[in-house]
Amino acid sequence: MSEMIRRQAVGAWERRRNEAMGRWGSLMRLLSKASVDTVTKMASAMEKYNNALSGSDDYEIARRAGVLEPGIELGEKEAWEAGYAPNDMCWFDLGIRVEGKRAVAVMNSADAGYVASQLSKELDDAVVVYAASDIVLMAQEGQTLLHQLKHKADACTTIVNGGRLEEPTW
Repeated sequence: MSEMIRRQAVGAWERRRNEAMGRWGSLMRLLSKASVDTVTKMASAMEKYNNALSGSDDYEIARRAGVLEPGIELGEKEAWEAGYAPNDMCWFDLGIRVEGKRAVAVMNSADAGYVASQLSKELDDAVVVYAASDIVLMAQEGQTLLHQLKHKADACTTIVNGGRLEEPTW
């Protein structure tokens, strides 16, 4: 019975670890995006897990494996909340809501769809994603959504034209 519990717990931990590694490349890369407190706790938990593996107490191994799974979940949550995403995709919060959705921006337009689907799930909030290129195009259109975003966020936008700073016409 204890061996079965051990196998289930270790299997669940290995699946969760492999999922995270598939997204982030490695656990170290993921944890480098998490808080110092989470990294410290995960390092301690991993050390205790490795020590338990060298012993023969199946329940201890299962218990230690069970501690690691929520640690990875917390690390991923903190990474997402800090604006990090797998594959070096980076997003930032625009600090406003548009039609009830959290407005965020990405630098690479190829990341917009993935960030929108993943971020919505990870933050448990509906999001709308703007790519930097789209924001630039909207800025050239005049009275657009960017204009509304600017006024809602009390943002100050500046045009750089030939080395001279100018206020935009809108």
